[in-house]
Amino acid sequence: MAKNRVAPIKGMTLPQLELMAAVLGARLGRHLLDELGMERAVYWSDSQIVIHWICSEKQQNKFIKNRRTEINDLTGSKDWRYVPTLSNPADLQTRGLSAKEFQDNTLWFQGPD
Repeated sequence: MAKNRVAPIKGMTLPQLELMAAVLGARLGRHLLDELGMERAVYWSDSQIVIHWICSEKQQNKFIKNRRTEINDLTGSKDWRYVPTLSNPADLQTRGLSAKEFQDNTLWFQGPD
């Protein structure tokens, strides 16, 4: 499942936007786990900075701390993994693929190698 959102007008750094995407993913994951009666999921991000923020105990600014707390409350830091950007099927939406390119895209339909 993938979702695109419009960035807020208030200026945010790219890592902060990626962290917000992780919050959205954690909320969606918690909802799906509850609805499907599952106990655990694995979450993937192509942002090494976000993975570090989620897994780190280091003191961060309030923005990062609050989102990290929510993510960890919903998922747990051990459930997050890194996926290289070029192997991330969720990023296909941002690459401007034509319908034909999407239809023939093995990354989307079969996953990364």
